[in-house]
Amino acid sequence: MSQPLVLPKVITSMLESFVPVFTKPSFQTFCHYVGALMLGEGRRTGTAVARQLAGAKSPGVYARLCSRARWSAAELSARLWVLLQAVLPWPRDAAGRPVIWVAIDDSVLAKTGAKQPGLAYHFHPDGADPGRLRRFLYGHCWVMLGLIWPTATRALCFPLRAALYVRSKDCASTDFQNKIALALGLLQAVRGPKAICLRVLADGGYATTDFLLGVRKLGHHAITRLKHNANLCWPAPVPGEKRRGRPRLYGAKIDLAAYHASHSRPARVQIGQQSYLATYSSLDAVPRRFGRLCRIVIVEMRNHKRAVLLSTDLTLSPVEIIEAYATRFAIELAFRDLKQRFGWGHYQVRSRPAIERHVALSFVAASLTTLLLVQRDEQQTIGQMRHALQQAALLAWIFYAIGKNALHRKNHLIKQFQHPLLGEMAEV
Repeated sequence: MSQPLVLPKVITSMLESFVPVFTKPSFQTFCHYVGALMLGEGRRTGTAVARQLAGAKSPGVYARLCSRARWSAAELSARLWVLLQAVLPWPRDAAGRPVIWVAIDDSVLAKTGAKQPGLAYHFHPDGADPGRLRRFLYGHCWVMLGLIWPTATRALCFPLRAALYVRSKDCASTDFQNKIALALGLLQAVRGPKAICLRVLADGGYATTDFLLGVRKLGHHAITRLKHNANLCWPAPVPGEKRRGRPRLYGAKIDLAAYHASHSRPARVQIGQQSYLATYSSLDAVPRRFGRLCRIVIVEMRNHKRAVLLSTDLTLSPVEIIEAYATRFAIELAFRDLKQRFGWGHYQVRSRPAIERHVALSFVAASLTTLLLVQRDEQQTIGQMRHALQQAALLAWIFYAIGKNALHRKNHLIKQFQHPLLGEMAEV
């Protein structure tokens, strides 16, 4: 945007929820920073924030918000979690508990230089250059926890918090945490009421013994993806006569391909607005890597490869498991929006706490924009909502520059803006 940004009331009213996290001077700086992340264009650094905002402070003030101001990124993420729990109308299970879906995945941010902590080459299968495949990217690897909100048209993801993954060779052996440990730490940091049903969605990279056992230890359920040749067994047979030796833990091994060929059935699966004809088979078996009874669903769909899904929640039907796992893709779209629209990787600070603070601010900007999309017009996209907010900021800047009364005498200018909610956003 070429004109200075003036935050419309619809944004400043939502930011009031984060007042307890900051001191009074820092809160105004926080509002400016998040507003620039939501509405600005280009790189969102401290200097860019000062250049884009009307009545902005010195560029150093916005840089110090991440480096030296007195506030906690963990507390900011906790306030965002509380806000989303209070605002969104969560569905309830048979016991009356709110059912909340979250997704965990990791992504790589390409960075340059050598003075930021944690910079290294990380495996990135989707990082392809035209003409050649680049399997490793130099930068930061983040493990992210996102809140999944399914709507009638699609699933949306609210980024909550992230943890920086640092390779074992780049840190002390006592400080190293693999991605599974970081993911479980993110889940443990999510506080909620005791009567809550939390279900975790993760891809095949997190289908490990430590992750599944850790999720169940926290009292949650997980839905993930297994390999086609996963080692699955039937439950151990009920012992009859007492025999010598330890009791059996597993039954006979299962051939998934043969089982699916003889037990598959068709069903309609609703994914967003689209209805697909799927062929699936399900069984309750014991994965050797987990050691507990799970529901396994083998599903095939047109133009999609066969997938083997695992759910630790035995109360879900096979079709519910398929539809729930399909919503996990919302976190991939959130990665794209965070990188392209909300300045996730635009930090230029050198300390790890400052980097984590910038990431937390970027997540707040993305989550609040998504919340506006859910509350006001969920048929649109994140990009369209940002465009509507930018138009509202333009009107707010006009009010700031020439006064609200002068604009009311030129109503034909307002009619040029096409978004139906623009008047409410800009308080026209």
